[in-house]
Amino acid sequence: MAIYSHTRLSTFENCPRQYYYRYIAKIPVEEEEGIEAFLGSLVHESLEKLYRDVMHGRVPTPDNLVGHFKSEWKKRFHKGILIVKKEYTAADYREVGIRSLPKFHARHAPFDQADTLALEERGSWKGGWRG
Repeated sequence: MAIYSHTRLSTFENCPRQYYYRYIAKIPVEEEEGIEAFLGSLVHESLEKLYRDVMHGRVPTPDNLVGHFKSEWKKRFHKGILIVKKEYTAADYREVGIRSLPKFHARHAPFDQADTLALEERGSWKGGWRG
């Protein structure tokens, strides 16, 4: 049974042929990780951790949230991450994450406006490829 992520579903919505090449035919593509995708992934993972903690009755502080982000950045950042906009540095992008997480926390705390039922649930599709 195939498992579909948000990225896979978005790829299919944008271009079914690209989906086929990437996930069905598995044609290798040399991809460089861009700084925007790297930053977005770390912010997303930090927010996922926040909501996972909330589901378990703990509300992390903004400092805890930023601490998680900084720790993951330090572990996973590497020189191969592509920065296209040469007027910005990796540190500039890192600061975007550091500034955005406390703003999100302040806007949504105490995180009791709605019940979180699940995070990144896996789903399956029993349809076939129609390209």
